[in-house]
Amino acid sequence: MSAYHRRLTGSDTNVQLECARCWTAWEMCTSRLIVDQDLLKRVESDIWAIQFAKIEAYGLYSAA
Repeated sequence: MSAYHRRLTGSDTNVQLECARCWTAWEMCTSRLIVDQDLLKRVESDIWAIQFAKIEAYGLYSAA
């Protein structure tokens, strides 16, 4: 988790976005019994994906 957190919060915005999209897509696919395709489309928004991933990672990273 710490390696992911470093990449997500690092200075390289391309790496941040790549990590955020992967995390957010995974979260959208695993958080429900049936995947909500409309919710999954939110991953396409760069700002939303980064914000969502950072909020989720903060909670997990802080709890570790």
